[in-house]
Amino acid sequence: MTPAERILAQRQAQRRSWVELAPASDGKPARRVQITRPTETEQPAFLQRVGDGYQWAADIEHVKRFVVGWDGFTEADLVGAAGGDQPVPFSPALWADVCTDSKATTAKVAEALLAALTDYHRTVEADAKN
Repeated sequence: MTPAERILAQRQAQRRSWVELAPASDGKPARRVQITRPTETEQPAFLQRVGDGYQWAADIEHVKRFVVGWDGFTEADLVGAAGGDQPVPFSPALWADVCTDSKATTAKVAEALLAALTDYHRTVEADAKN
């Protein structure tokens, strides 16, 4: 790995965090997804006009796009009793199907994306004051 590739990987890792969707239970691991905080050039897509101002808002397209991994998902979690207990590797297309079929999941991930944006801007503002 070149120095540039290593630094790029570190920068991308700094923007990532995990969102727990279902806690561990009955010997099964927690189900969680990994999100990546949108870069500054991607953030305007999260602004929604409200009256004379703007507010952050995340929709289903953001939830599909900014989830980059998952952990703890099995075939049974995704297709019910017909599936086995084998872990399923992350697939953006499969995630898009899963999240569009669960309002609760979409809402939880959208909230996490907005929290990541808010935390980022607080950090930027605090750094600017110092």
